[in-house]
Amino acid sequence: MRSAARSPRVERVSPRVRLAAALRGGDAPDEHAVVAAATVRELIDVLDRARPGLRDYVLDHAGGLQRFVNIFRNDEDISYLDGLETSLSPDDEVCLIPAIAGG
Repeated sequence: MRSAARSPRVERVSPRVRLAAALRGGDAPDEHAVVAAATVRELIDVLDRARPGLRDYVLDHAGGLQRFVNIFRNDEDISYLDGLETSLSPDDEVCLIPAIAGG
């Protein structure tokens, strides 16, 4: 008897997310969220469902991270990790912060 082929299981974890005020939106005043996502890219997709337009603000037309947005996993810039494919664990804290300029 042959066993059915199984597809790889992608585990959804729930890291804590901190959003800068500029990314929260008017109806979502809380700074913290817990989001089930296995990667930073997936986390952005989930957040966009709750806060429509967030993905367009954070990602460029090619699907890469905008130059003016910084994302950190546990105080490490994801640019130095695996970028948007950086994996997440339940103990992680992810911070999305738009760059601020002025004079």
